[in-house]
Amino acid sequence: MFSRVEPFPCRSLHAEAETRPDASGADRVREDPATACTPQRAVICFGPDHAPPEQRHVALALEEAHNLVPNPRIIGQPDVQSENIAEGAHAGTFRVSVHGFDYFNTKTGNVESGDADNVATWMLDPDYNGRSLFPRQVFFPMAGTKDGRTKLARHLKAEIDPDLIEAYRGTVSLPFKPGEHERVAVKIVDDRGVESLKVIQLTQPERG
Repeated sequence: MFSRVEPFPCRSLHAEAETRPDASGADRVREDPATACTPQRAVICFGPDHAPPEQRHVALALEEAHNLVPNPRIIGQPDVQSENIAEGAHAGTFRVSVHGFDYFNTKTGNVESGDADNVATWMLDPDYNGRSLFPRQVFFPMAGTKDGRTKLARHLKAEIDPDLIEAYRGTVSLPFKPGEHERVAVKIVDDRGVESLKVIQLTQPERG
């Protein structure tokens, strides 16, 4: 239930609202008594009357919702840094490093954090178009010596650079050139199976 609903001047979000918690409402799922009866802000996106919303519409609405939060990491995003390589053989390319992640637990209302040791796998799309994630680099930082991927790499070591195999077990990407959209997407899956996504504009490298 909502205590108020008002029109919202965004391209893909149509209304802003505030919940009115009560004993039978959805806010009862919160496990923390201190936040169980606290009104929550909501934004609303309306779709067609007789069809599901288009994927592009949903993606734009999610992106606008993320941008409404002053520090969007409370929502749950990887802690990622992009770097413009200025010197050496890879000058003019970029590199991305993963430092950890934050995850917003909807049941407790708290932000749970993890470092790079808790990242099971992460994927890099070096030319994110805002709609679909197309990973060009995939990493497995938690892969052990007995994992199937490591065994396969051992069998293929005569054909694959062992340094390259080791690099894909790390938290730093291989150098890449910026694509047409000049932004990258980094998707993380932590050791609990929780997924989170961070989009970085390459023209303004940032950590966050």
